[in-house]
Amino acid sequence: MTKKAKTDAPQAVAVATATHIDPEEPEITLYTATTMTGWNVSITLEELGIPFTVKQVEVPRRAASFENEDVTAAEFLEVHPDGRIPAIVDHANGDYKLCEAGAIMLYLSERSGGKLLPQDIQARHEALQWLMFQVAGLGPIMAELIFFNRIAAPQGDKIPFCIERFSQEALRLLKKLERRLEENEYLMGEYSLVDIACWPYISIAFWGGISLATLPKLQAWVAKIKAREAVQRGTSVPTANPVEEVRKELQRIQKEKQEEEKKAQAEAEKKLKGKGGKGKGAAGRGTSLATAVGMGAGKGGGKGSAKGGAAMGMGTMGMPRGALGVGMGMGMNPMLNPVLTPLDLLAMNSMAGMTPMPGGMGFKF
Repeated sequence: MTKKAKTDAPQAVAVATATHIDPEEPEITLYTATTMTGWNVSITLEELGIPFTVKQVEVPRRAASFENEDVTAAEFLEVHPDGRIPAIVDHANGDYKLCEAGAIMLYLSERSGGKLLPQDIQARHEALQWLMFQVAGLGPIMAELIFFNRIAAPQGDKIPFCIERFSQEALRLLKKLERRLEENEYLMGEYSLVDIACWPYISIAFWGGISLATLPKLQAWVAKIKAREAVQRGTSVPTANPVEEVRKELQRIQKEKQEEEKKAQAEAEKKLKGKGGKGKGAAGRGTSLATAVGMGAGKGGGKGSAKGGAAMGMGTMGMPRGALGVGMGMGMNPMLNPVLTPLDLLAMNSMAGMTPMPGGMGFKF
């Protein structure tokens, strides 16, 4: 096969070349992304030596988008109606379409004469049992743990209950695998689809805050599989440095969150300032959107009114008609702070002007 792509392999192992990626005459088109589930299929393809090409699907917000301008979301949804990776099209089998990692792995094995699975019927179904263990248990639990610990928590959405819940369940499942490896070099005795299915999630357990230090058999198993050239090639699909890609994605999400918080703060401050109140000295009326204070002097005393808030009017009975009248209105948004405090008064806008009143002078603030 022609050599088409290179990967920045881990420092502890030799550089591997993706020898089976063949965009000119591929047997398989793989729709994938830099995820553990995506690695399940790309590693399987590499281990079986099937020529394939890759169409990268970016799904950071569960919405498919494509790097290739000639690829559309509609095309991907025809392959996988749920719009999730991985998915394949087998051009050597009438453009047969298939999705879901577990189903694809089994299909690729059978397509290759049953490789990577035991041939004995009992051993084969025991392998299928442990494959379902990963599909229904280990995979989803590790994915949720990594989400809450690695993605949600750094954004300020740390939920201790969820982290503790998935941490405990993940450890329970990992201990089961540790016990199995006490008797076997690989999970089924020989290297198989079960190892390929479980390894990606366990290899990055630290993203979920889990250390393998207390699971020595599992730790050695992770290192052994990591050293396989096909695994190195498979984890270079679709990008050569997945850890760096995840780091960049987290930085982008955190930056967006900070910008949203700044925008929300600016809008809150704008609402807090509001519009200045209105008042008439002669009548002693104050109006605002929330809370108003009206003060006036003249016949009948003062009146105060406010839309959507409290109002207070003060006046002095019997003062001469020609006396000075002062009207004052101040407003605040009760949704931001339902209690009027001296700091609220300082934060409010005021409008100042001089308006002549009958028999005297009125000031509006």
